[in-house]
Amino acid sequence: MQQKEAIRSIIQPFLSTELTKKEGIEICHVGKFLSMIGDAAIFERRESPDFIISYKNESIGLEHECLLVSNKVQMTKSIQKLFNDSAKLFEKNHPECKLLANCYLTTSNFQFQKKDAERLKNEISEYIYAIVSKKKNIEKPSYIDSVHCMKHDRVDFCYNSGTYVVQYLTPEILTQAIQKKEKLVSNYIQKSNLDKQWLLIVIDSLSPDSYQYGDCPFSIEINSKFDRIFLMEDFHSKVWQLK
Repeated sequence: MQQKEAIRSIIQPFLSTELTKKEGIEICHVGKFLSMIGDAAIFERRESPDFIISYKNESIGLEHECLLVSNKVQMTKSIQKLFNDSAKLFEKNHPECKLLANCYLTTSNFQFQKKDAERLKNEISEYIYAIVSKKKNIEKPSYIDSVHCMKHDRVDFCYNSGTYVVQYLTPEILTQAIQKKEKLVSNYIQKSNLDKQWLLIVIDSLSPDSYQYGDCPFSIEINSKFDRIFLMEDFHSKVWQLK
């Protein structure tokens, strides 16, 4: 609870309804990171670098990078879009119902063709309505294992994949992520007018397109223009300083 309050106090001034989902996740990551290192706050949300932060009364540029398994990102996005679109359809057809539906899939490799998206979103929407309205004569879609619904202030559908194996982060993948940002350090310095620049790399471990790091960080040799480089595992709230 104390960490949640600390994060909220850091990010509250920068939250707005205009933030995209990606921007909202990014600012939450940075808020969590700053709450963990202490004596830090967000000064400005921007681009190149993503943030100006204050740390121990010193202004520092902070670039955020969420590290995902590239060949699984598009699949994850397409499934989430399907459930988001289904939620919008549900809200349109059943405006009296406000709920959060956690949908558990039977497989971690749920794939569909674009031409089937319209049929699937209707199928999901009507199946969830059948659950909340306690209709019994409706067939459960083959790709859904179970659905748990709860009261909510809006309509929101979340999906949870079936059993999947989260890929472990390797020194090579981490080094490539750092090198990708390394090319832009001079640009960050110029645009922010700050010599000190930090890089925050975030992994999640909760979805098929995430990496996990394990309990013991491996050591890699880092020659970088970034003053500090951090790796944060979001779900378990762990931070390692790599440089």
